[in-house]
Amino acid sequence: MPSDSGSPTAREAALAQEASQSQALLEAAPDALIGVDRRGVIRFVDRQTEVLFGYDRDELVGTPLETLVPDSLRQVHRAHRASYNADPSTRPMGAGLR
Repeated sequence: MPSDSGSPTAREAALAQEASQSQALLEAAPDALIGVDRRGVIRFVDRQTEVLFGYDRDELVGTPLETLVPDSLRQVHRAHRASYNADPSTRPMGAGLR
């Protein structure tokens, strides 16, 4: 909570700095990174995602992940995502899928 003077507390400033550093780390990744919530809504994309898919992040954040999946595969992707959410585990993308 901001102090009465309206300036951030030391804790708020530290959290803001940590968030900024985390964002910078993700942006420095050489690969496209996309963060989604359990419903499959895009919550984060990095610059490489913008380059790869040709969308600005403002166009993607808040939209379904399947926006980036070819039309012919969207329904099956939703099913795969639901299956993963039912039993999440670390695995390479697409491992064990047909």
